[in-house]
Amino acid sequence: MAWIDFCEDACLVDKRTESDGMGGVIVSWSDGAPIKAGFVRDSTTEAKIAYQNGIREIFTIVFSDLLELAPNDRVKRLSDGKIFRITSDARDMTTPKQSDMHFREADAEVVTT
Repeated sequence: MAWIDFCEDACLVDKRTESDGMGGVIVSWSDGAPIKAGFVRDSTTEAKIAYQNGIREIFTIVFSDLLELAPNDRVKRLSDGKIFRITSDARDMTTPKQSDMHFREADAEVVTT
């Protein structure tokens, strides 16, 4: 089995901006390209305490190394509609080129349910 066998259907969430006609901007989000990703909730004691104190749920997202996700990008898990905001640079956690498993991971927080 490959790591991708444990991934779920997801999609990138595209940001769109347009003028509001009064000098401001209206931001909207829409479903983008489909991807496969693994979602792992941070269940450390520190994460649990932070969540109880009002911090959003923290996850690690695992995905193909062909995909580049940068901080503030968004990914939607299709099974439940949760949207995750990437909070780390995925280029910092990429498997070595010599590896037989090619993936990246990034930290993320839940921004909507």
